[in-house]
Amino acid sequence: RNIPFKDRVSRSKRIKKIIMIKIKIFIEPQVKNFEINKDSLQKLIESLLHHHNFKNAILSFIFSPYEILNKLKIKFFKIDSITDVIAFNLNEKNELLEGEIYISPYIAKKNSKEFNNSFDDEIKRLIIHGTLHLIGYLDDNKVEKSKMNSIENKFLKLNNLKVVS
Repeated sequence: RNIPFKDRVSRSKRIKKIIMIKIKIFIEPQVKNFEINKDSLQKLIESLLHHHNFKNAILSFIFSPYEILNKLKIKFFKIDSITDVIAFNLNEKNELLEGEIYISPYIAKKNSKEFNNSFDDEIKRLIIHGTLHLIGYLDDNKVEKSKMNSIENKFLKLNNLKVVS
């Protein structure tokens, strides 16, 4: 079918405006009795990214034993400490937001008990925290940590869907 050039151009412009936030979930085999509700995770991430004016992203969430996160922290940050979340930004400037967020459900479970939160809320907090790092937030000092914590709390209150199945 012959389509006039001007119609093809306007169609291609429309195609470029498509909003796409793609979420990939990986659960390491060593992580037992743990499932993620992908639809709830998708909604949480979409609300967070849209609030920060990101319309296109590809994010991978990898749920791993804390030992793997510790090895990553040593290898890439030269810090030997147990952590609950690590984020790696994979995109170059002015490109689609793309990254990997590693989360330890084991540490999240310990933290949920220590801070008297539900396990689901703790996992959501780590998801939000890792995503904020990909967006560009830092937590190197008290002011930055406080700002991130405030945003985490806001999105925890806005999102009452269960992420952990």
